[in-house]
Amino acid sequence: MADDEREQIDGNSPQLYERGRLVAHCSDDSGMADCGISVGLGNGQMLYAGDLPDPFSTGIKLYSQGASILVADRVDYEVARAMIEVIAEAINGESESEEAAEYRKQSQFRQMMRDVGMLSF
Repeated sequence: MADDEREQIDGNSPQLYERGRLVAHCSDDSGMADCGISVGLGNGQMLYAGDLPDPFSTGIKLYSQGASILVADRVDYEVARAMIEVIAEAINGESESEEAAEYRKQSQFRQMMRDVGMLSF
């Protein structure tokens, strides 16, 4: 994402939950997704992959109007990030990136997608 396309969003902003909105979560002003990445699912829901404080690990959480559900913990961040990007691309009607297509072929990626109900095979 180009610098002029970056937008800072407060951690409590309803924009995080906008359907298809892909957001990098970062620990500083660099805008790099060093903490995590999320996609808004609409209706007050967001799927997040990245650093989790409890349990302290890398994982996937579904946030819904103040509540959260741990979907998976101790996951490979790069695979989880690719999964979030695939979901965002699907929501937004975009074609899949080459990197996401490569991750889709991996069994760990396929299992994570099954875990969050995105694959039925």
